[in-house]
Amino acid sequence: MTDHYRRPPSTKRIKAVIAALGYEIVWHDDEAAGYTYFDERLISLRRGMTNNEVRSTLAHEAMHAMFGPFPADQEDEEERLVEWLASRWLIPLSVLRTVAKRRLEPPQALTYARVDPAALQARVRRAMADDQRADWTQNLQQLADLPA
Repeated sequence: MTDHYRRPPSTKRIKAVIAALGYEIVWHDDEAAGYTYFDERLISLRRGMTNNEVRSTLAHEAMHAMFGPFPADQEDEEERLVEWLASRWLIPLSVLRTVAKRRLEPPQALTYARVDPAALQARVRRAMADDQRADWTQNLQQLADLPA
């Protein structure tokens, strides 16, 4: 099945992938949304996040777990890669096209895609860069500038 028509993963499915990778999910109280502790095989999430934030952060941290730690001097590249892969996993092209065609405002787009602003922004920016000539991407500009 192509990216165009695949179904986005549920939070339950993302948790199952994390478990299959041998990681346990724990919770923390500090500012960061999530951490991946490679040596301890833990993914830690901030308490009090919305369902969309939990889903987005789980997907992001799952990508860290899948690809392992990058060298310290490549942390920026690691974050960009993880952000893009997680957003693509969470938001299939069919969902993004629906958001664009319906001209959804940011709050409605976030609800429809079931993600946090950072995930939607990463997916929109990459789609716009990859498919600049497509009519539907023109409707996404307002979402590319969401505050993360």
